Amino acid sequence: MTEFAAGYERNEDGWILFPRDVEWRRKLFPQGVFDHPAKANMFLIQELVRYLTKPGDTIIDPFGGTGTLMLALLEDRNVVLVDIESHYVALMREAQGSEHFAGTASRLFIYEGDCRQRLQELDFLCDAAIFSPPYSTALSHSTAIKEQKEVLTQYALEGSSTQNLARLNPFYFTHALGLVYERLCRRLTPGAPVAIITKDIMKGPRRTFLSEGIIRQAQKNSLTLTEWHKWKPPGSMQQSIMKAKGAYVVLDEDILIFRKEE
Repeated sequence: MTEFAAGYERNEDGWILFPRDVEWRRKLFPQGVFDHPAKANMFLIQELVRYLTKPGDTIIDPFGGTGTLMLALLEDRNVVLVDIESHYVALMREAQGSEHFAGTASRLFIYEGDCRQRLQELDFLCDAAIFSPPYSTALSHSTAIKEQKEVLTQYALEGSSTQNLARLNPFYFTHALGLVYERLCRRLTPGAPVAIITKDIMKGPRRTFLSEGIIRQAQKNSLTLTEWHKWKPPGSMQQSIMKAKGAYVVLDEDILIFRKEE
């Protein structure tokens, strides 16, 4: 079996060092996608697509966001994107009509709405899932870096759907995300890989390990953890300022890879 992201350097902690993707994103996607506060790194997504799937496979992202998974279309994979926010769905459709994606032979399915409902409505199975789940309102009580708080403020509170999972308190959020995993698994073929990208948060000096909860929920839905990687996102100016002020900052993100039971 090949090594994940073998072509990229690691730091002294073994974290993968994917480069910044701003220029690449600018070439493929509308300018409006840069307003989204939680875009997945394009190099990371490309590597997951190549590592976990093969040409002709269908990959789903139940939290489609700005549509970064559309990169898989350029790798001869079919893509299913679901997002509850009409603004970002419109940006995905705009990208769909661009010269970069419109000419591909692969199929793209874009669904607007609550993924808990849309997943039940799909009448076909997918071969893999790659996504990053949202945060709950627990983030608003965190003393995490300002960047993380903006994820909640910009995406979850300002004009977003009342059904957006990021609006929910921790109890209801956990239940809702459990439904997502349950219904997602029903729409996956046996043995399908599932990659979940997540980042811990800080509450003062204490780190909240979000991956542990994700693993527990995934295991309840017949998903077995097979690999756990870490990568170091390029640092931002805001992150540097917060560190200089003595704030506790999470520097790494987790890449959790599961397999659905056969």
